[in-house]
Amino acid sequence: MKIKNIEPYVISHELDTPFYFSQWQYNTRKICLVKITLEDGTYGWGEGYGPAGVIKAGIEFFKPFIVGKKAIENEVLWQEMYRRSMDYARSGSLQAALSAIDVALWDIKGKLLNKSVSVLLGGLKNPTIQPYATGLYFTRVDDLEKVLISEAKLYKSQGFKAIKMKVGLSIKEDVKYVAAIRKAIGDDIKLMIDANHAYSYQEAIELCRKVEKYNISWFEEPVSPEDYEGYKKLRENTSIPIAGGECEYLKFGFKRLLENNCVDIAQPDICASGGLTEAKRIAALAQAFNKDIVPHSMGHLDCY
Repeated sequence: MKIKNIEPYVISHELDTPFYFSQWQYNTRKICLVKITLEDGTYGWGEGYGPAGVIKAGIEFFKPFIVGKKAIENEVLWQEMYRRSMDYARSGSLQAALSAIDVALWDIKGKLLNKSVSVLLGGLKNPTIQPYATGLYFTRVDDLEKVLISEAKLYKSQGFKAIKMKVGLSIKEDVKYVAAIRKAIGDDIKLMIDANHAYSYQEAIELCRKVEKYNISWFEEPVSPEDYEGYKKLRENTSIPIAGGECEYLKFGFKRLLENNCVDIAQPDICASGGLTEAKRIAALAQAFNKDIVPHSMGHLDCY
């Protein structure tokens, strides 16, 4: 069955309460979705992670190269898109556009074969997973600590056994809020921290030493994604597991991350790093390096 049409959509919502993290503030949430429709009306949906308008343009760039092709041959189409973008976009938003199309093609493949995507990828090993709550972003309020504690207690009351919080304001503030959240949720709930590459190596190692006693399950994106040496040194000098990879693209980016011993936990974003097709390859690569995989997902449910 051949692809008849590819339609990208930018969905936008103005937030009632803006929030921020170590890098910038969100006043609006935007996302780019793509719908791929076949000749018989079968359709699939995909999503791209990153600047929605740029990803939309990327999808429109790829569209003429794959319309009219067989949707079931998704790896052939993946290679077509990869080679069309290789000379000038081996990472970045064009790969997120590729990812969105790839996810939609997997959706279609599952419908055509009447199988879940998990089965098509190789099978469902664990029918039960442990989700974690991603939250505790910063808001401009008089008593941020109080607000963060209230939110953390909400996640605990909802049954979450793991919570990820933001850090990166300053080492002093980070330590204060991490201590407060750990006290609020107790010792039985896993706590992860995410700096969104706010710190240098020296700052990150200082923060690690000050929060190690709070039993941190992982420190996500502690330094710049380009600072492979900083990642490596941090792993070697803290007991906290180091996570990263949401800014890496394709198996080649993760090969650099893993060969440099940067992380304990690799975090490919399926909607940016090459779609489900490439995520499976990245998972195999991580297995070869004896590393865990926890996919990144902005604004959706992450799983620990």
